[in-house]
Amino acid sequence: MPAATFHLRNESLVEQGSFWSVKLRYPGNVVGARLKGQIKKRIGGDLVGEFKFTTVGFLEGANQTEFLMSLGAAVTQKIPMPETFHVYDVKITLTGKEPVRLIQGQVEVSPGVTDV
Repeated sequence: MPAATFHLRNESLVEQGSFWSVKLRYPGNVVGARLKGQIKKRIGGDLVGEFKFTTVGFLEGANQTEFLMSLGAAVTQKIPMPETFHVYDVKITLTGKEPVRLIQGQVEVSPGVTDV
């Protein structure tokens, strides 16, 4: 199954110098899964940021595992303004399985103005 496309734009855009996060849900109880995601200038380009993942927990009623995908303010501060957009993807590795690309898309960055 191909990865879902979810562009980090509009309400989900990355703001320089600010904490950023979004919640992801995966079917079933996969609390032990490992997620990895990176932002690059372009496909095959330089790495500009790496997501952090925290397992929120298994939602029994929905039969889904919830993860928090985030970027700290120090990370977003270092993401350069793209000429158009950056690209990203996230892979999930379930216990004993090969990695699978979960989501992919484009990243829009809103420039920071205020220094902290």
